Amino acid sequence: MPDQTSLGAGSSYAMASALATMGWVLFFIVVVLYLYFAYTLYVMAKKTNTPNAWLAWIPFANIFLFVKVAGQSYWWILLLFVPFVNIIVSIWLYMELAKHLNHPSWLGILMIVPIINLVIPAYLAFVPGKMNPGAPVATA
Repeated sequence: MPDQTSLGAGSSYAMASALATMGWVLFFIVVVLYLYFAYTLYVMAKKTNTPNAWLAWIPFANIFLFVKVAGQSYWWILLLFVPFVNIIVSIWLYMELAKHLNHPSWLGILMIVPIINLVIPAYLAFVPGKMNPGAPVATA
């Protein structure tokens, strides 16, 4: 009777192959999401005439751009590194960003809702503001 606790070589290779495949799929998803959020931040920076919009493509530097596009000082970045506080601060920054783009500020609150938080950045970036149609877009 064969020992049932040991795995054969074929099953361990299959397990390693499945884990490697899942790793590559996860890596691909992360890269696509990063490019998506970087592009929407780039477009929002261009809409608000914020200088150095290309910072949207650089990891960690895009945090500086995000805060500046929202019209806040760089001191807000420190709060983004505090656990639990960063959630509230990022929602507040998205609310300020929505105001700067002439959208209702409650759109920032929707950033806590899964799946919808993938749509809000594109909405802010590509849909013209409706709150004050004649008002100029604020600059940072």
